[in-house]
Amino acid sequence: MKIEQIMAEFPSSFESLITPIKESLNQLCGHSLEIDHQFIDGNDIDKLLEKEDLPRVFIIFVGKTDQEWSHWFSVPPQLVANIFAWMIGDEAGGALEEEHLEGIGEALNQIFGQLQTFLEVQDQAIDFEDLKIAKIEELEELSDENQDSEVVAINYKVAIADDSYSVNHYYWTENPKVEEKQEAPKAAEEQVSDEPQVQVNPVEFEDFSSGNNDSQGPRNLDMLMDVQLEAVVELGRKTIPIKDVLKLGKGSIIELDKTAGESLEIFINGRKLAEGEVVVVDEQFGIRITHLLEPKERIKSLQ
Repeated sequence: MKIEQIMAEFPSSFESLITPIKESLNQLCGHSLEIDHQFIDGNDIDKLLEKEDLPRVFIIFVGKTDQEWSHWFSVPPQLVANIFAWMIGDEAGGALEEEHLEGIGEALNQIFGQLQTFLEVQDQAIDFEDLKIAKIEELEELSDENQDSEVVAINYKVAIADDSYSVNHYYWTENPKVEEKQEAPKAAEEQVSDEPQVQVNPVEFEDFSSGNNDSQGPRNLDMLMDVQLEAVVELGRKTIPIKDVLKLGKGSIIELDKTAGESLEIFINGRKLAEGEVVVVDEQFGIRITHLLEPKERIKSLQ
């Protein structure tokens, strides 16, 4: 994909992704934000990096669609420090510490997960890999990451909590020749077109339609009787913000959504099969089933 095409398509991609990104950041730090963007002149990564006002925090990852895209975000250290402080409920304005970067990494993984879910609903797929976060003091620390592809450079103006920050974004494709690779099967087909043709007949299988389930059901199920399935008893669930997870320590209590004495749910192979109550059997915990799904529903849960 040529750099001109990438720049032409970016505005529509930006508009579709900015809403879930802003919502995720709002949930994490409790502050709404506004983001504007403009392209930066130049497509040579070395020359672009020379203009960076170091130190900066670099967030680097790979986004995989039908191609691999390397993304570098250059972020002011104070913005990163403030986001971490907001996440854990502290006052903003403190200096960035190395241990803060790990918390920011957890926040980014949550944002990536929400973006993946958002895109899946729109029948799009993307994987985020190789996340790296580091405070860069000298350009030489990035020398091993440099590459020769043309880079798209974008500047974001981020307004949050009455302050404004400048964030730079550099990205490029790792496999620009993917379109040529897609044409290879066609060329291969042309090469074998002169070979003798082999007659291929369709295979006919026995009909396993629902009309025969009554007579053949037990026989088919016998083949599965020795298959082992995982049984899980769920005590309860709780959704916890990252800022609360970071505050957890030895002796912390997490309140679940189950009330005392309420039946526990039993899952087989990830599907709910029954409900029960906890018992002790020879000094080990067990579960006494108090409610079971109907047989037809149980069979469906094993599919």
